[in-house]
Amino acid sequence: EEAFPVPEDGDSELPAYQKRYSVYSVPRALEGYVIHDNAYQKALDIVNRHEMKITEIHSGFINRNWLVRDEDDNKALFVTLEFTGGKPVHRGYPSVRTVKIVMSPNELITFSCGVPGCKRYDPYGSSYTLSSYEKKKPLCEHLIAAFLVVHDYLIANPGIADSTDMVGQRLLNSFTNSGLVQSTQQIEQDVVIKPRLKIGTVSGGSFYGSRWVYQDRTELSVDFKVGKDRLYLVKSINDLISAYRSKDVYVLGKKSSVLFSKEDFTDTSKKMFDFLVSYIDEEAYRQTMVEGSKAMTSKELLLYGKRLDDFFELVDGKEVETFTKNYADEVRNPVKAVDQPLTVTLKAQAHKDKTGEFDGISLTGFLPAVMEGIRGAYYFSGGIFARISKENEMALKPFIDSADGGIIDFVIGRGNLATFYYHILPQIEKFVHLESKDTELIEEYLPPESTFSFF
Repeated sequence: EEAFPVPEDGDSELPAYQKRYSVYSVPRALEGYVIHDNAYQKALDIVNRHEMKITEIHSGFINRNWLVRDEDDNKALFVTLEFTGGKPVHRGYPSVRTVKIVMSPNELITFSCGVPGCKRYDPYGSSYTLSSYEKKKPLCEHLIAAFLVVHDYLIANPGIADSTDMVGQRLLNSFTNSGLVQSTQQIEQDVVIKPRLKIGTVSGGSFYGSRWVYQDRTELSVDFKVGKDRLYLVKSINDLISAYRSKDVYVLGKKSSVLFSKEDFTDTSKKMFDFLVSYIDEEAYRQTMVEGSKAMTSKELLLYGKRLDDFFELVDGKEVETFTKNYADEVRNPVKAVDQPLTVTLKAQAHKDKTGEFDGISLTGFLPAVMEGIRGAYYFSGGIFARISKENEMALKPFIDSADGGIIDFVIGRGNLATFYYHILPQIEKFVHLESKDTELIEEYLPPESTFSFF
C-alpha cells in the first residue's frame, strides 16, 4: 500500500449508490510480491517520463483452466501497455515493447515483460498462471511502472467493472439484446463510424535452407472513429460493442457520448459496424480457445485473408483515411479504394562474368507491397488503395515472394534464356513489361524458338 497509495475516501457523505467502488485493486493483487527500492525508483522515473502507456484495458472472463484450484471467481482485468523508453530497439527484436497484465479481483494471475535486456524479459509474451517460484522473484522496473499506471487508471475509472459474473452477464445481455421489451422512444440514426487504415512494416524472417533470413513484411490494420458531429478514435473496440449490445452509454470524450438506447448508426455505418463485430467475435472465440481470454483484442483489427476482401467491398469506390508508420513507400491521405491492375517493369541488361564474357541477363524492377486476400490481392500506390484480380496476383506471385523491400533483382543464366523468353514471358506479359538495354547482344545468345512441323 505504500508503493501504491490509495487516496482518502472523500465521498462518505454521498448516498451508497454514488460512492466510489472498484472490484480490482493493484495493492491487493500484488500482496506478497517482492519490490526492491531501486526498481521502484526506476519505475517512478518511467512513469514521470510518460514512457509507459496503456494501449488496451478491459474487464472480462478467463478460462477456468487458468484458475487456481477451488477459486470460484473467473473475472479478470486484461491490460496491455507499451514501453517507449530505454535504448533503441535492435533489429531482430519486436518493434513494440509490450507489457501484459492479467489480474483477478483478488490476485495477480499472470504478466509478461517484453522489454529486451530486462531480467524478466519474456520474448513470447507467455500467458501461463504464475508459479510460486515466479511470485518470489523481484518485479522489474517495467512491471512496477505498468502496475503504477494501472493503479492510477483504476482510481480514475473505478466503474470499469463490478462483480457481475459470467452467468449474470449472459442474463443481462440476453434481455438487453433480445428486443422482447420494445422501446417507445424514437431512435435517431445519426451515429457514424469510419475506418482508418494503418500501414506498417514488421520485421520478421524465415529459414532459407539452414540460414535465417531477415525480411520485412507489410502489416495492414484498421482502427475506427465514431461520433456524430465530431468523430473520436475508438480506444477499445470491446467497450464500443458492449455499449451497443447493452443499449448503454458509450463515452466519446469529456463532454460527448452516445446513448445507444436512443441513438443508432446510420445505414452505411451499420454495415461497417456489423463487419467489425463479426471479426471481433471471431478473434474473441479464437483467443478463448488458445489463451482463455476473450478480452485481449486490441483497439485495431488486423486485415488479411477474407476479412481484407470483405473490408474492401465496404469501402470500394470511397475515400479512406490512412495512417502510415515505419512504411517506406509514399502513400497519400486519404486513399481511394479502386480496382486497378498492378504491372511491373523489368529492366534487362547483359550480365557478364569477371572475364567480361556474357553469362546471362540481370533483371531489376520495383514492386509495391502486396497484401493477399482470398478473392484478390491489394496494394497501395500514391493516393489509391487498389484491388487486383487473382490472375494478376498469380502472374506476379514469384516477384511478390522474392522482392526485398519492393526491390526486384535477379539473374537468368544463358542456359535458361530460352525458357525465360519463350516460355515464362508469354505467360506474364499482360502484367510484366520488359525493357532491354543490350537487346542485340542478348539475341545473339538466344537460340531460335522451337516450332513443330508435321509431315
